[in-house]
Amino acid sequence: MNLEQLSLTAGGVLTVSVGLFHLAFWRLFDWKDELPRLQPVNRGVLQVLNIQITVMAFVLGFVSLRYPAELSSTPLGQALVWGIAVFWLVRALNQPLFWGMSSRVSMAFTAVWAIIALTYLIPAVL
Repeated sequence: MNLEQLSLTAGGVLTVSVGLFHLAFWRLFDWKDELPRLQPVNRGVLQVLNIQITVMAFVLGFVSLRYPAELSSTPLGQALVWGIAVFWLVRALNQPLFWGMSSRVSMAFTAVWAIIALTYLIPAVL
């Protein structure tokens, strides 16, 4: 396994981990009590977006784990890798924008998103 494939495998593990983290949002953020305060449309949008991000994290993580050679060696794979890298880079940039950098938790999440972006940028640029 070369560096690109190893990096994609690491990215896949991290991306699946983010999917698992998103499954816990209802409990972690007490959505049972918190979401009823929102208007029904906003409550629905929030939950649907979370479900969709969870599914996408599992799909992208699976593809990264199952097909690292194809992702690193084909034009379609490279396009997907660039897309995933940009997704995580934008997520890293959004963290301080929406949550600031005054807490260690926010700094840690910014670092996590940046690390995941890096695991996809490595095979994208090599």
